[in-house]
Amino acid sequence: MESWRWKRLLKFTELQPKPSNFQGIVPSKSSERKEMSIPSQPRVSLIVAALIPNLGIGYKGQMPWSLKKEMAYFRKVTTKTIDPSKKNVVIMGRKTYESIPTKFRPLKGRINYILTRNLNKCQTDFKDELLTNEGNLSVSTSLEDVISNSSKDTSHVEEIFIIGGAEIYNQLLKNHSDKIDRVFLTETHIWNPKV
Repeated sequence: MESWRWKRLLKFTELQPKPSNFQGIVPSKSSERKEMSIPSQPRVSLIVAALIPNLGIGYKGQMPWSLKKEMAYFRKVTTKTIDPSKKNVVIMGRKTYESIPTKFRPLKGRINYILTRNLNKCQTDFKDELLTNEGNLSVSTSLEDVISNSSKDTSHVEEIFIIGGAEIYNQLLKNHSDKIDRVFLTETHIWNPKV
């Protein structure tokens, strides 16, 4: 049985000064999302599932749990737009991208960005995927540049989701916490390293 719930991310809100545009933690039932007006600039949202009590998010390059409802919710939240002519952006590190099964890469219906320290190697490793998915899959070395460029593309981008992994979350919280508008946090008590 799945055991998960939404909760306020106290470590973030207590340790970081709240930006003036920070809207807090989004509840699991986000029916209000349908009623929201389209923001003039794409929002930046952090979305993460974490093991309680230590807030671990992965084990040996994989999520150590399988939450089908959570995966469906993740897909819905990161794909759905208010304006059907726009898409959402998902930003992830190379290891997170590699952890996604090949048949699901890149994440469909979203603009995918892979962050890496070694641009040439990543472009070589994912050459076929990049060519096949031109416009929906890109590689970059700068989180700040991807957020900045995506935020300026108001005619195509509705929301920007940071989806992991740990290094990307840490970089965002340490250097760019002022850019975060919302945090989606799923807490789980399930631990299954064999998943």
